[in-house]
Amino acid sequence: MNHGRGDPAAERYIMRYTFTLVILASLLITLPLRAQDDEENIYASRYIGDGVSVREPSYKDEFYPININNSWGYANQKGDVTMFPKYDWTDMPHGGAMRIIVGGRTGYIDTDGNWIIQPIYHWADHFEEGIAIISNGKTFGYTNRFGKIIAEMTFDGALRCREGLAAFQVGSRIGYINPAGKIIIEPQFIEARSFYEGFAVVRESDYRNKGRYGYINRKGEFAFVNENNQFAELGCFSDSIAPAKVGDKWGFIDREFKIAIEPTYEEVRLLRGGLAAVKLNGKWGYINKKGEMIIKPAYDLAYDFDEVLAMVKIGGKLGFIDRSGNMVIKPQFDTAEPFLYDAARVSQSPNFGYIDIEGKIIWDPRGPLGGFNRISGQPRKELPRKRSQTKIPYQPNYTYVDKLPRQTEESTKRSSRSRRRNRR
Repeated sequence: MNHGRGDPAAERYIMRYTFTLVILASLLITLPLRAQDDEENIYASRYIGDGVSVREPSYKDEFYPININNSWGYANQKGDVTMFPKYDWTDMPHGGAMRIIVGGRTGYIDTDGNWIIQPIYHWADHFEEGIAIISNGKTFGYTNRFGKIIAEMTFDGALRCREGLAAFQVGSRIGYINPAGKIIIEPQFIEARSFYEGFAVVRESDYRNKGRYGYINRKGEFAFVNENNQFAELGCFSDSIAPAKVGDKWGFIDREFKIAIEPTYEEVRLLRGGLAAVKLNGKWGYINKKGEMIIKPAYDLAYDFDEVLAMVKIGGKLGFIDRSGNMVIKPQFDTAEPFLYDAARVSQSPNFGYIDIEGKIIWDPRGPLGGFNRISGQPRKELPRKRSQTKIPYQPNYTYVDKLPRQTEESTKRSSRSRRRNRR
């Protein structure tokens, strides 16, 4: 046995082997970092590939609608598929129920995938405060989460329930019902919005009390009347202030209906999370409740701080900023939606995906190229079969308007003709 110096050939082999391992380790560490540094956009190069699993939904899961081969299902916040795509369309959950389209009709399922209300409606809204607007395609009504019709589909218009009251329209008059379907405020207004912080904006007919315009309380009594057209337009309250237009400029009023922030802006949005988006000299920024400019106007479009980040548009692309105005996720998306349940739906292609508040991918819009790994039951890999997209009545660009009556092209023409007659 040789107790002296080791075999030189063996030592050289060990040194070369060790050196090779060091080089490989350094490459493994630096290559992802380099790729990340070079990556300008979130979806520059990353694919989900074969890493998607189908799992049973958990009570801890969020439910994000996904679309694969024109079949819709759900993924959770980890990017796992919790409901295999098999529906014509799926919606975000609201009030523990998710709106689903099957065969061109709308129904609702719970977070376990069980039907709460079978797909029988031509059109239906998501649930708010336990009730949802339903429609036969012409008129509207309301259902509760148990599928009980609380108001038959006889209304000419309907708004979502807020603060225990929902506005409904019969003919040209608007009133309010509660979640049990009982009329609380009789139909008497020609314009109305939902209740916010105890007040709703309404307008009476010119033939009734000289067409009073202002705020009513929950009893239907006027708390404020816009005397002598002091305000050209009034908005809904949020955090104790409401938008108010004087001439062609917008400001804010307080709960005493006095000017709280001087009308100096071209457009404004509601105060959300302590900040309100305002448009000044063609650009959008943010002010606080005192009217102080917190984020200077620099954006082509700006949205609310409903969650940690707000969506903004620059140069035709959408991104997200924090409350200090720092660009957390740079503008890069053709279409996007504000954050909801800590995720934002975004797209750079015909399909869409989701990112979290750090800009990390939850669901890649290009989908799992290698299929889904179904790990519960009998393990297998699968993808929804390709099919044509069913006509969806809820378009991606649909914006809910919290106001009655609904403004159609014909109603706009009638309103314009009425104003001309009044001027004569």
